[in-house]
Amino acid sequence: MYTTCSFLPTHTLLLHNAPTQPSRHTGGTLRVYTLTKAGTRLSLLHTTPVDGIPGALTPFKGRVLVGVDNTVRLYECGKRKLLRKSEYRKYVLGCE
Repeated sequence: MYTTCSFLPTHTLLLHNAPTQPSRHTGGTLRVYTLTKAGTRLSLLHTTPVDGIPGALTPFKGRVLVGVDNTVRLYECGKRKLLRKSEYRKYVLGCE
């Protein structure tokens, strides 16, 4: 399973292989790809490890919002990895 999110004109974030048994999963990775000049292939720019299970991705003002377990994180693209700029931990999954 792949989830993609284009958050800059030349950058695409790819969420790869979501776990089927989340209770046994210890973390995941966010991979940022760039398009080649011809626009026909993706090239891996960098990989960022996260301590939970990343689920949802959405672009937000040139950055990317990522749902990781029960938190929402705002990342910015750095030279070697995604940089965590902000985090909201009181996110509630579902409703009663």
